[in-house]
Amino acid sequence: MHQLVDALDARSSRLLMMNAQANEVQESFVVNHDERYMQQYTDYYVNKCPWRPELALKAKGLLYTTFFDFSCKQKEFRKTEFYNDWAKPQDIEHGICGTVLQDPKKTVQLLVQRNRDAGHFTHLETNAVNRLVPHIQNAIRLTEKADIIQAAQKGAAELADRYSLPFALIDEQMKVCFITPIMERKVTKSLGLTLASGRLAANDANENARLNRLLRESILTASSSGNSAGGVVSINADRSVGLRMQVMPFPVEVDNLLTVTKGVFAVVFLTSSSLKFSLSREQLSMLYNLTERESQLATLLCEGLSLEQIAEHQGVKASTLRKQLKSIYAKTDTHRQGELIVTLLNSFAANRY
Repeated sequence: MHQLVDALDARSSRLLMMNAQANEVQESFVVNHDERYMQQYTDYYVNKCPWRPELALKAKGLLYTTFFDFSCKQKEFRKTEFYNDWAKPQDIEHGICGTVLQDPKKTVQLLVQRNRDAGHFTHLETNAVNRLVPHIQNAIRLTEKADIIQAAQKGAAELADRYSLPFALIDEQMKVCFITPIMERKVTKSLGLTLASGRLAANDANENARLNRLLRESILTASSSGNSAGGVVSINADRSVGLRMQVMPFPVEVDNLLTVTKGVFAVVFLTSSSLKFSLSREQLSMLYNLTERESQLATLLCEGLSLEQIAEHQGVKASTLRKQLKSIYAKTDTHRQGELIVTLLNSFAANRY
């Protein structure tokens, strides 16, 4: 935005994060705008701009010059409240503006302004800026993706810290998008694991098939399309070291530039085969007011069993267990199995031994 101002001999610029109707500024990034005037714009003058109603009808992903592309011409513009009480005191006379991105919840708009001496923006200049819009869109999307990965990394680290475990985050393409240095070193030195082309793999074919299956199921669960709790892969080639991978779904939500974006991940914790997790059913009941059957179901899910496996083992219908699971979600303030497991393993009911 600073470079746009310099290259276009502009006075100022602002990138506005707005609501879906584009009549309320929720957040802004500004260059050369006095804080007091920007607050006035946010509170009141944004909806006094004579170009705004027409801008809502124009094609998205493009900027338009206020001098040529709007029905309110410069002579009428100088008679408006917006100009006389807000723009003129700041020596703002001309502009280019447009909706860069929009989704059902939020709108992102870019505006660049000039003073009277600099003159209006030409179509040639506006078209030149429009060639940059896809790069601006990509920058916003990359920022959103980085925010999601950072949130997932933080959430997984909080869970890992409880058990002092190294971990890796696996994205929807089954690739490692983050790995702790300790886990990377352990994988590198391991006889049974590899990290190549961004993918975590077990050298043994059967172990690798199980790892890939657990990752796929966990990613589906994180995207609300599955009901797997994950599971464990033991690395038999490393019996002397005793490595074991704990795989689980790891959904993340972040309220970022455009909207609440959901991140879909699986998390892989690396443990020794001697380290095991357990949940105290008594403590689960005390913490979340679960019934005996609900505590039993929650515990079995955290051990990696599916609803179908539990139903078969207990001789009950899966639909009965789904009703119990719905009650567990309500009592633990969770909505998916992956979220439930992370919550329970991070609670005071969890122990390791």
